[in-house]
Amino acid sequence: MAKPSRTTDLRDSRRFLTDARTRIFYKAEALKQLRSHVAMFGAWVVAIRAAPYVLHLLSGEKDELKLEF
Repeated sequence: MAKPSRTTDLRDSRRFLTDARTRIFYKAEALKQLRSHVAMFGAWVVAIRAAPYVLHLLSGEKDELKLEF
């Protein structure tokens, strides 16, 4: 079995470093996208949870309990 040459070792190490850099870049981009998606999800949750209260205030109905004896 032949021993790999020094140039082959250098190419492999460069490829490894390039792959590591691109992985870090992709991971950073993925985290940025995850943050934006979580923020959008949170905004939707707040909008859906607040909708009944806003609609109740806009309806103008008075919720009074009248007890007649």
